[in-house]
Amino acid sequence: MLRNLLVHVSRYSLAGLMGSLAGLVSFPILTRMLSVSDYGLLSLIVTTITFVTAFGKSGLQFSIVRYYSDAESGKGKWNLANYHSTIILGMLGIGTIVMLLWALTVYILPASIWAEPKLKYLFLITAILVLAEVSMSMMSGFLQAMQKSGWLSLFTVVERYGVLIFIVVTLFYISTSLESVIIARMIAQITAILFLAYYVLRNIELNKSSFSPPMLKDMLIYGIPLLGSELAFIILSLGDRYIIQWKIGSEPLGIYSAAYNLCEYVQIMLVVALFQAIRPMYFKLWSEEGEQATKDFINKSLYFYMMLCFPIIAGVAIVGPALLNLLTSGKYSEGAVVIPYVIAGLMIHGAHPMLGAGIFIKKSTILIWITLAAAIVNIILNILLIPPFGIEGAAIATLLSYVFMTIVETIYGRRLLPVDFPFIASLKFLALSLVMYFVLKQISMAGEVSTMIMQIIAGGVIYPTLLLATDKKARTIVFERVRDRLA
Repeated sequence: MLRNLLVHVSRYSLAGLMGSLAGLVSFPILTRMLSVSDYGLLSLIVTTITFVTAFGKSGLQFSIVRYYSDAESGKGKWNLANYHSTIILGMLGIGTIVMLLWALTVYILPASIWAEPKLKYLFLITAILVLAEVSMSMMSGFLQAMQKSGWLSLFTVVERYGVLIFIVVTLFYISTSLESVIIARMIAQITAILFLAYYVLRNIELNKSSFSPPMLKDMLIYGIPLLGSELAFIILSLGDRYIIQWKIGSEPLGIYSAAYNLCEYVQIMLVVALFQAIRPMYFKLWSEEGEQATKDFINKSLYFYMMLCFPIIAGVAIVGPALLNLLTSGKYSEGAVVIPYVIAGLMIHGAHPMLGAGIFIKKSTILIWITLAAAIVNIILNILLIPPFGIEGAAIATLLSYVFMTIVETIYGRRLLPVDFPFIASLKFLALSLVMYFVLKQISMAGEVSTMIMQIIAGGVIYPTLLLATDKKARTIVFERVRDRLA
């Protein structure tokens, strides 16, 4: 099973890498051609659409993965026809209602409420993205539930590069305004969604008579607590944008967003890939083989994750500032101070699909309260730390909030499914990563870029060498992979 996980993670990671490359290409273009203030407003708009879209999904994207195995196996109360019709009609219906309510809300709000006059217009034209994002989430969920990681990864990459092409063409040949960038992004996303819809839905029989209100009710009962968790998580991960805008303005917001986005590219390559791959697998194990098999699989996966977590934090902390300068021509260099805190917070929280597996499987209602508590901690810390410390205060708040959430999830998750956290091994991985960090810190070349490249090469040699020399499980994984390749 771990081998299957590695296959799915490698596919999602490749898609994440390709998507991150697209992001890294668009990142310097956007940061150079938009003003720092407009880049901050773009971040605020994307954050808001993400928040509103969560209501449109109503947690049903989680039910897609959770209920698929039961519907496919015939062990549940409903078959695949009920499953597909209920999800498609339910999500599109709820998404349409939320889209219209959001557009109406923006329209009737007075102009005085908007910090920037153009925000109202931009929010109105992006309202359609709510339904588009709901549709994308639904179809991605189908592919994820069926463990079609290859196709999902392919469509993810195509969508990211489609957005990149539309934005580049717009900025270089049409207009460099924020409005033009947003419209170009919308057109690209909607086009990609139409192609994805054709592929996913062409073999699905949609029948109104198969729509099941009781099944939709059960899915909502499962999903709405996770919706609350999703909303709380959006506040936790993105709420600092609003406080930065409120307390110190859109320019610091742009600087902070640029550094934060750079860290997220790294997270996409590993954490998101793992989250997409692992949950359908342990749901299936739980349904078919029971608790012990699920626990064994999660323990192995958690060990593998911790093996990679600490060197990534150390590596990004070293090369992140130089990479930020390289990609943004120094305009956002002040954001370098937030990189170590943000990447540490994102990577630590990346273990939560495993540490909180019992919560996801048995009692999803707890997750909303844990995430809400972390979001409240984050908001309070941001309000306290941003005035004296600026964007660095926001980054510290992010790290502390993620640590708090991970600890609480671990405590509750172990009560429901006693996952074994590899404490001794994690301390070893931390120690090896610190050795790598201090060695890389000593490397200095003629220029910043040359230094960064040499640090990346050295890090890619030092940590794996130390790991293979000191960790038996790492050697076993590598030898098995080599043997499989040669077989």
